[in-house]
Amino acid sequence: FLQDGSLDGLWYWDLENLENEWMNPRFWTLLGYDPQEKKHLASEWQDLIYSEDLQVALDNFHKHCSNPNHPYDQVVRYRHKNGSTVWIRCRGIVIRDETGKPIRMLGAHTDLTPLKQAEEELQMAKDAAESATLAKSEFLANMSHEIRTPMNAIIGMTHLTQQTELTAKQRDYLNKIHSSANMLLRVINDILDFSKIEAGKLKMEVVDFSLKNVMDNLASMIAVKAQEKGLKILFPIADDVPLFLVGDPLRLSQVLINLTTNAIKFTESGEVVVSVDCEKITPDWVFLRFCVTDTGIGLTEDQQTRLFKAFDQADTSTTRQYGGTGLGLSISKKLVEMMGGEISVESKPGQGSTFTITIGFGLSQKEKIKDEVPVKPLSAAIEEKDKLQGLRILLVEDNKINQLVAQELLKVVGIVVEIANNGREAVDKVRTDTFDGVLMDIQMPEMDGFEATIAIRNMADKKNLPIIAMTAHAMVGDREKSIAAGMNDHITKPIEPDELYSALLKWIKPQESGQRSAP
Repeated sequence: FLQDGSLDGLWYWDLENLENEWMNPRFWTLLGYDPQEKKHLASEWQDLIYSEDLQVALDNFHKHCSNPNHPYDQVVRYRHKNGSTVWIRCRGIVIRDETGKPIRMLGAHTDLTPLKQAEEELQMAKDAAESATLAKSEFLANMSHEIRTPMNAIIGMTHLTQQTELTAKQRDYLNKIHSSANMLLRVINDILDFSKIEAGKLKMEVVDFSLKNVMDNLASMIAVKAQEKGLKILFPIADDVPLFLVGDPLRLSQVLINLTTNAIKFTESGEVVVSVDCEKITPDWVFLRFCVTDTGIGLTEDQQTRLFKAFDQADTSTTRQYGGTGLGLSISKKLVEMMGGEISVESKPGQGSTFTITIGFGLSQKEKIKDEVPVKPLSAAIEEKDKLQGLRILLVEDNKINQLVAQELLKVVGIVVEIANNGREAVDKVRTDTFDGVLMDIQMPEMDGFEATIAIRNMADKKNLPIIAMTAHAMVGDREKSIAAGMNDHITKPIEPDELYSALLKWIKPQESGQRSAP
């Protein structure tokens, strides 16, 4: 009864008389046959196994016969009566006589077909999801490139025009264009950051940094917005807060900027306070509490529960009045958590809000920043840009407007610019002329920036020529691709003039440059 009712196909094989076999009914019904149709011979069931699987089963059989410790357990494919494939787990054990000679074998067949079908469906779903993710990444990369290229022209030409003589009304118009373009750029960057976080490709840095510099840069970035609205803004830092830390200053700045600009955006009168307190400190570690408090419109309890969800705003009227993608706070929450911290909010409608983040940082082994000369922010470092005067730079760029923007930004600090319209022209010019550095676009006709860089690095006398990618490619891994191709650095469009000058100062040492031409 147990044999006939088993869900597994059971079998017996007399190894001394190979024609003496037995299979229970389930052995054959698994394969779609009525047990009465078969004579229960080895030739019958072996003919139904895929030939390559039969060879594996026979090899395992012989190994098991010669070595009892070698298991007879494998998955083989059978042909069902209807022509489909049946996946069978075939297990068995050899019975031996008193001399150790194999005399019979007992085994069982378990139908794995439903499991295999589920695995195949899961794999198909996984493949489809990976394909969709790849398509999304390619779409985002393409859209980022296509948007950043004209954005570079808009922001660059606006910046250059602002340096000319203008009427008050013209300057006001240009300031508004520049501000709006930068707002659009922040939206693009939010979307890219969200995509990186989703893909698990956003990495945290662990470097020494000055908290004072982070707070000073925050103040300089938001001061104008606060002044425009007549808001008082304060940055109290408790006396016991260490100012020289180890962590990711860029991502900390990104979170604080997002929270502070939100506070200013939703506050019409009063003040915004960004405070820093020490929650706990050890010889090597400190937990800091950052609070961003405003006197703005506040939030209901329902709004607070949805606040950190992606693509969500407090409500639709808020979106229409104040704008935003609903990504900023979601990204901030993810970044805080990636830094090992927590973020929370306390708020009441009409009574303002307080966003609190608590993050742990390492304590630098260097002297406290209070006793050191403060690290100069980027804008201050660019005071040295007069050292760029006379450099000969090859600008490799196929877009005519972006050529003009970059050329003017370089000429304004006294750099002599030669233009190559694509990678092939760049390689030819580098081979026959002398330059102090190369600014290399990536996506170009004829030959792209990667190929051009590799070709230049293959020139024996150009292995140390500074090559800096200046490109609209800003997706996950793009910087790594540039470095892998042999470039020294990677800056993204729209080009920030100070970032461009800083990169040139970093990689091109004036005293090490070649022959200079008069500007």
